Amino acid sequence: MRTLDRYVFREVALAWVAVTGVLLAILLANQLARVLSQAAANEFASSTVFALLGLTSLTNLTIVLPVGIFLAIMLALGRLYHESEMAAMQSGGLGPGSLYRPVSVLSALVVILLGGVSFIAAPEAAKYADSIRQDALRAAQFRQLEPGRFRSFSGGDIVFYAERVD
Repeated sequence: MRTLDRYVFREVALAWVAVTGVLLAILLANQLARVLSQAAANEFASSTVFALLGLTSLTNLTIVLPVGIFLAIMLALGRLYHESEMAAMQSGGLGPGSLYRPVSVLSALVVILLGGVSFIAAPEAAKYADSIRQDALRAAQFRQLEPGRFRSFSGGDIVFYAERVD
């Protein structure tokens, strides 16, 4: 790659990392509020909360990555145009094809990453998050058993009596 190609690639890549990080932080804050409300209602363990937060953030990457690359390209190229660096590059003989080549390379890398996340990692993470959530709900239901008292579940269809709890 030429020096200008590396420069444009670096500008877009840094903008992509920054934009994706900010978008992911916003979605994580929203997801944290949702997971914490579920945890408070069902008395999840703290390890369950962090596991659910990590797994759901992985599924959010399918939304964040394409939006992040789009915004990064717009921000980086907009900055280059605003600071007249594009005019200098074009006056030096850099055409649109050679200008967009590093952007296309980065976009292709993001598409490959997005394909792996969308088709492999996100479905596995969602399945694992559902199993963790169901296990935590099941554990929270039976944690409420008190010795010497009857406890009904499923709307009164199931009744438990615990002589002692250990």
